[in-house]
Amino acid sequence: MGASVAMSKIVAELSERDRAPVPSKASATDLRTGDQLAALYFHQLQEGALNTDLAYLASARPWLKILSGGLAGWTRYRASMQESERVNGEMSRPLSSRLWSVVKAAAALSPSHWQMVRSLARAKDQVSRN
Repeated sequence: MGASVAMSKIVAELSERDRAPVPSKASATDLRTGDQLAALYFHQLQEGALNTDLAYLASARPWLKILSGGLAGWTRYRASMQESERVNGEMSRPLSSRLWSVVKAAAALSPSHWQMVRSLARAKDQVSRN
């Protein structure tokens, strides 16, 4: 629901409306999440895209997936992830390079931007559960 609130806010802002129509079943948490997701969207429009791995840092689900993939066969898991990156048009990088860039990106985030990223991670978790 937070993603729906964010979309309403983004559309309202882009169409220069004073108020965004909010889904009727939106809770206070949904409204807060929607605010943070919309703010993250506009931040990226102004400042450029964030490191896509940042959302993984903010959620346990990807860490558990990596751990289970590693335990089931690291080589096969890594090949699967590289194929996923290729399909998504991303360049596959060595793990050390990827870790270094995500640590630098995380260190550069302000607390408010970190909250936005955490909202994104929660929204992604919610979508993958449904």
